[in-house]
Amino acid sequence: LQRLTLSFMPEGEGAQPLAIRASGRGIAAQTPFIVDTVDTAVRVPRACAAKAALECGGMVYETEEVPLELGVASQMVWRQLGKFSTELRVQIKLAPASGGYALTAVRVTAPPGMREVKPADAVPPPALVSEIASAAPSAAVVAAEVQPASPAASTTPPRETVEGHAAGWCNVATSVSPEHAPAARLAADERPDEAVSSAPVPAPHTSGAAEREAASRAAVAAAKASEVAKNAAKEAAAASARAVAAEAACDAEPEDGGVVDITDELEKAAEAKEAARKAAARASEAAAAAKAAVAAGTSAA
Repeated sequence: LQRLTLSFMPEGEGAQPLAIRASGRGIAAQTPFIVDTVDTAVRVPRACAAKAALECGGMVYETEEVPLELGVASQMVWRQLGKFSTELRVQIKLAPASGGYALTAVRVTAPPGMREVKPADAVPPPALVSEIASAAPSAAVVAAEVQPASPAASTTPPRETVEGHAAGWCNVATSVSPEHAPAARLAADERPDEAVSSAPVPAPHTSGAAEREAASRAAVAAAKASEVAKNAAKEAAAASARAVAAEAACDAEPEDGGVVDITDELEKAAEAKEAARKAAARASEAAAAAKAAVAAGTSAA
């Protein structure tokens, strides 16, 4: 947690300095800080000088004291403390209020010394694409795992069968050896009813069919989830690149002295990264379900 202290010195003899404190996390450019609740009622004088001090890790970074020159205004204004990219810079948003100006927003750009090593959650790195791509199997790999094996060719020689001739039992067949085929035909012709009742009717082969179908559906779901994860990773990497470019633009010190607002880009990058991680988790879960379904289908077959 980083602590920021904004000091305001009103003009005039006997004026007492004012302080507004805020806190925040992160070292990305223009990181939003939250004003302490007890200081939200403090009003910044229209004529005053201001400076900022940032405490982080036992170190204190300060800006020079500069006049704000607010004057009389009817709309919100931005002011920046710190001019160069080599030092601490703080942007403050002030809104006209009774008794002066109310501080409505604070954004802090840490000095380069603090930004040399960025935390993992600052902006999503481009390597996130390859990380998520390896989190789930591809559609081809999963499809190959669930493809049912072809039944082995039978090596047993065909045996002559006795087929019934009466209507209603023409599909009944009983396996007999060639030498007994004539006698079997005669017996079947003489006792058709008995032949019908005694002839075994093989049941259709359905073992493992439901499991293989479930494995196939799980494979399709895993492939789709993997594709979603990869697309989300690409979006996160693109958002990260935009945030880095915006930060570089902020360091370029615009000639007009304005404040470069990159908060939206940083928020979009963080949202894209979170979406990519959730998509990767869904892809991993779908892949695990597919493998479990494959195992069930294989054992049933």
